[in-house]
Amino acid sequence: LLNLDGRRSFTGDTEDVVFINQGPYKIKRQYNDFDWKAQERFLHYIDTEYKKYPERFDNISVTVVMPTFNRASEITRAIESIQSQTHKNWNLIVVDDGSSDNTKDAVDNFKYDNRISYNFVDHVGVSGARNKGLLLSKGEYVAYLDSDNTWTSEFLRSMIVFLAQNNLDAAYSAIHSINDQGNTVCYRGDVFVWSACKSANYVDLNPFIHRRDL
Repeated sequence: LLNLDGRRSFTGDTEDVVFINQGPYKIKRQYNDFDWKAQERFLHYIDTEYKKYPERFDNISVTVVMPTFNRASEITRAIESIQSQTHKNWNLIVVDDGSSDNTKDAVDNFKYDNRISYNFVDHVGVSGARNKGLLLSKGEYVAYLDSDNTWTSEFLRSMIVFLAQNNLDAAYSAIHSINDQGNTVCYRGDVFVWSACKSANYVDLNPFIHRRDL
């Protein structure tokens, strides 16, 4: 799910907290609607740019850091969504933050894929687990995916092409939040305004990607 091409369309009232009321933008932490046409335009742009230099983009490596804790029942879907990426030059570092369930067994089912590694740490918290994964990372870029979330198949390629073509150090996309029944809860993601982020961060880490050497 990507919305890097522009702002989402929004119609209707909402009770969401407004972080910025003045200036050209009106930032909220979540929205009830999403600009699918903007996403379509953006993905068309990505496809066009990718086809110009496919080898260049395919050679860009990405490390995906996945912290997890007692998510044996969910982590398989998360890993499969990484395996389904159209961009194949990635390695996944799973950092198990002291799980007491069979999370390791779930990850061991992917031993056939040498791009995936499993690392167990004492319970240091999700931030500590991410930092461990970051220390182990080796890709040109680093991305983050929690073990209860998934990416659309074009996510990594879209982000890499966008970053490389625009000479950016970091970028993020929108997310689609759903409940256990598969129903839409909300959409999150908007243009970056630092003062809004300082009021209340609306950039989710799961669609965030940055250069490792920052």
